[in-house]
Amino acid sequence: MSYRNTLQKEYDDFEAKRTKKIFKAKLSLDEARQFAQRGELAKALTITNGLLKSISKSIPVYKEIVELRKIIQAQINSGGGSIRVESLPGMNNNYPTSTNLLYLRILGTPYAYQAPYRLKTITIGRQRRKQGLSPSEGNDIIIRVPGSDQKSLQISRRHLEIQQIDTEYFVFDKSGGHTKLNGKVMSENQPYSLQTRDRITIANVIVLEVLIRKNVGGLKTDNVIRIDNPDRDALFIEASIGDMVTEFFDE
Repeated sequence: MSYRNTLQKEYDDFEAKRTKKIFKAKLSLDEARQFAQRGELAKALTITNGLLKSISKSIPVYKEIVELRKIIQAQINSGGGSIRVESLPGMNNNYPTSTNLLYLRILGTPYAYQAPYRLKTITIGRQRRKQGLSPSEGNDIIIRVPGSDQKSLQISRRHLEIQQIDTEYFVFDKSGGHTKLNGKVMSENQPYSLQTRDRITIANVIVLEVLIRKNVGGLKTDNVIRIDNPDRDALFIEASIGDMVTEFFDE
């Protein structure tokens, strides 16, 4: 391995570890906020204390954790009770005024998937969600290749997940290395931060472009669509939660 490749690998490993720490910190911070809103101040304080002991000041949410701890402690000292959401650090600027939606544009087609507002987790894979089964056994977006069982099987039953924390999105591969983000193979169960224009390749059969927008044009269409293309296999896509939109354009 060349020196340049070694440096790139070290950098990629560092970024992966840092993103994982940031994701865990944001997840715990979100949990502490929810406890604070419900008036469970002791639980919220325990989480913030643990975070401040376990993360460095360079983590982006460190200041928000410090501020939240101060607010919780002040509320405890004043007799307890729930904390209004607009008083929580990191929330007053984006809640409830933020109307950003997540769109996954299917490249090479006029279609896109529109996620419901503030849906915490979006799952993608080949397995349908059947009545009576737990949520872990089905998907919000189902993708299959009807003309090729071999290619359909390359799409895992649960291929990937996208999780939202506040206004940020993270993607997780669940396929064992059959997902790419901007051309690079994703490590399984490792969080990757998503930005607008990122491209997710699923089993080399479909490419989704990420768009996080307030106002994106598009007309709702059937939630079950078939995409035919003379140059490659047809695709079957179904949205069990959320909407498929067409005549799609990006502002």
